[in-house]
This record gives sequence, C-alpha cells and structure tokens, in this order.
Amino acid sequence: MLAHLKITGKLIAAFVAVLLVTTLANGILYASIRHAAEANQSRAANFEASLQAERMRASLYRLQNAIGNNLLTGEERFLKTYGDAKQNFQKAAEAFARFADSPTQEAKVAEARSFVETWWNTAGDRMVTLGKDPATRAEALALPKQFPLTRAYDLLDEALSNQQALIAADAASAAEADEASISTMLLACALGTAVAVVMGWLLTRGVARPVVAITGVMRRLSSGDLGVEVPALGRRDEIGAMASAVQVFKEAGLEKRRL
Repeated sequence: MLAHLKITGKLIAAFVAVLLVTTLANGILYASIRHAAEANQSRAANFEASLQAERMRASLYRLQNAIGNNLLTGEERFLKTYGDAKQNFQKAAEAFARFADSPTQEAKVAEARSFVETWWNTAGDRMVTLGKDPATRAEALALPKQFPLTRAYDLLDEALSNQQALIAADAASAAEADEASISTMLLACALGTAVAVVMGWLLTRGVARPVVAITGVMRRLSSGDLGVEVPALGRRDEIGAMASAVQVFKEAGLEKRRL
C-alpha cells in the first residue's frame, strides 16, 4: 500500500503519524499537569482552611481567658480582649467557609460556630454583664461549669484532624500527577523517536533505495549494458513512473541494437 502512494502522500503520512503521537502525548501530559495543578490548589485551600480553624480555636481560648481575668480582677481592658476575640472568631469562621472544599468540614465548623454563638448568649455575654456587679459576680463565675465549651473544642479538633488528612491526600495526588507527567514526557519522547525511526526506515526503503537503484540502472544502460533489469516496475507512484521511463529507454536501446 505504501509503495503505491505518491511521494507527497508518503511524506504527509509520516508527518501525520508523528503529529498524532505528539498530539496524544500532549493531551495526556496536559491532563496530568492540570490534575497536579488542581491538587496543589486544593492543598493550598485546605491549608488555609486549617489556619482559620486554628484561629477559631485560639480566639475561643482567648475570649474564655479574657472573661475569667475580668471576673477575677474587674479590669475593663479584658472586656476589649473579649470583644476582639469574638470578632476574630467570626472572621476566621467565615474565612474557613470560603476556603474549605469539603461539605462535611464546612458543616462541622458551622456547628462549632453555632454552638459558640449560642454560648455567647447563654453564658459569655451574661458573664460580662453579671461580672460588672460584685453582688452577681459569683453567679457569673458559676456559668462556665453550667455551659462548658467542650463541644466546640471537640468539633474544631475533629475539623483540624480532618484537614490534615485532606492536605496529605492532596499532596499525594499532586505527587502522583507529577510522576504521571514525567512518565508521559518520557513515553512521548520514546514514541516520537520510534515513529520517526520507523517512518524514516519506510521512506528510505520506499523512496531512497529505489531511486538509488534506478540511478544505477540508468548508468549501466548509458554505458551500453542493456541486460540489466529495471527495478520498481509496476509501482503507481513517481518511482514507478521513473522506472517505466527507464524501461522505455532500455527497450529503445535493445531495438536499436537489433537494427
């Protein structure tokens, strides 16, 4: 089949073969690189979400200490710390919702946030109000035991633990995609080289060798050796046309010799 293609067709076939292999390899490489980029992006988002969960936990700890110090010392400056910690907790919770890509994680942190907001109304803010009056300060000091924040801490600890697992999974996925990209590049180089070698061998066998053979026959005919066989007769490409022309030249020489 290849022998009957025009030389232009042979060159186009070789080009298309190399182009197909290159396109396929580039497509696989693009998919691997995109997967790695998505995994790295997810890892960065989960890392940022982890930082926000840590800030929520730290803010919770600060506001508890601020209330306790205010009740023990009566100093107003601790109330500002309490208010700042509340704001920081809310900001961190909102940031966590933006960065987290796991609905389960969002729900867990949202539950912790809701629990803390309820605690503010039932205990935290009441402690601040009751602590301002020495007569009710003892009642304020009893509220933490009645309304502990243990559930909020447990939810945040679970969220942080899950975030670490998500970050590790993203890192493993990115590493796997990077390895796939390298393997794809090596495979593309190997396939490209193999296709180029095969097509070069086919073109040499189908074009260069017949041309060299016909050139040799033409030399022998021009030197008077009319017994030489003309190769590539019957081919339907340019090589076959050249062979037919040489055959006509040979037959003309034989006819002239007979005369």
